[in-house]
Amino acid sequence: MAVFHIKPPTRAQAAEAGFMDRSYCHYWRRLQYKLRVQFILEQSTGRTSQKPLASHIQRAIAKENAWTSNVPSVDSVLLAWVPCHESLAAENDPVIIASVVQQN
Repeated sequence: MAVFHIKPPTRAQAAEAGFMDRSYCHYWRRLQYKLRVQFILEQSTGRTSQKPLASHIQRAIAKENAWTSNVPSVDSVLLAWVPCHESLAAENDPVIIASVVQQN
């Protein structure tokens, strides 16, 4: 099971692992949040690599009913989205352009 689907460690569990302060739990929550944002982006972005719609993000978040805390907001997911630049490189690639021109 992935880190973004499980509950955070309790103080007792952190102490058993050798972490006496709360810094481990804060680190764990930040990492979990980041992974959850990435997971929601993967679930709500189509193959076209266009910016996902807020309704798609909301639907993906709603499907994760096990998430009771540390749930990313739609705005934070939209802010984390970056466009894919690979298609621009393909449009300017001379080998690809020559192949397309030579097609029948």
